[in-house]
Amino acid sequence: MANVDTSHGYFGIRIPKIEFSEWYARDDVKNNPHRNQPGVYIIARFVHKPEGTADYNAKEILCVGETTRDIHTRLKQFFRAAKNGKTNHNPGKKFFRKFSGNLDNIYVASFSPELEEEHCLDPFIRYLERKLILEYAIKHGSIPFCNSE
Repeated sequence: MANVDTSHGYFGIRIPKIEFSEWYARDDVKNNPHRNQPGVYIIARFVHKPEGTADYNAKEILCVGETTRDIHTRLKQFFRAAKNGKTNHNPGKKFFRKFSGNLDNIYVASFSPELEEEHCLDPFIRYLERKLILEYAIKHGSIPFCNSE
């Protein structure tokens, strides 16, 4: 069991370096290296695909999401809702309402943490999603569009 001391914000686990994958076009997410793993994903619209690993604070980000199952399934749910507005994925439905299902120039990147403390994986993923939304809000003055209420 991990030594947990939360009195000073220290959780007693080794926090992995947060490094996202490169950006993948919406129709190429099946090649994402984290597709079958739990983790955090970011969805953005760019005119051209950025090179290298994704910047999780890029202004173009529309959605920060998480899943404790597999990223690919969650992304399929988002894209289904973003295209037709009918499935139960609120950020995807919000995308549909704003962009009328136009998925042109949409890119996805992801991060799947590896923790020695396996029992901490799900809460860490949920924490990281909220942390990234907060960092985005601090930097840009609002949360990503699809994460807003």
